[in-house]
Amino acid sequence: FFFQAEDGIRDAQESRGLGDVYKRQTKKGSITVEIKLLHPKCVRFFVRDTGIGIKEQDLPRLFQTFVKLDSKESLRLNSQGTGLGLMISQQLALLLGPNDNDGIHVESEFGVGTAFSFLLENKKPMEEED
Repeated sequence: FFFQAEDGIRDAQESRGLGDVYKRQTKKGSITVEIKLLHPKCVRFFVRDTGIGIKEQDLPRLFQTFVKLDSKESLRLNSQGTGLGLMISQQLALLLGPNDNDGIHVESEFGVGTAFSFLLENKKPMEEED
């Protein structure tokens, strides 16, 4: 699997954006990151935690600009966030994923944890080796 240098920077920014959210939201428990090669030009990233989770009614607002979820626990753990990290990560997932992708997929159960996944695709032609 191969990305050009500028893609690698954006990939790192996207992964770091999700990682920042998890660091702020998880006081105890675990965080799991998994990368699955789907084919030579496409990978799926999974990031799962056993944090506070997200209420079902809050999921549609998750990727909106300047939105901070209202749960007391969420605000206590992340009072300094601006509400931009997941919106930026979503835009990067849409740009760097396959043309027909939906960006970041979220599954969450409040009080149990959250799972995010997204696809990244190498859209540039592979250079032939000698």
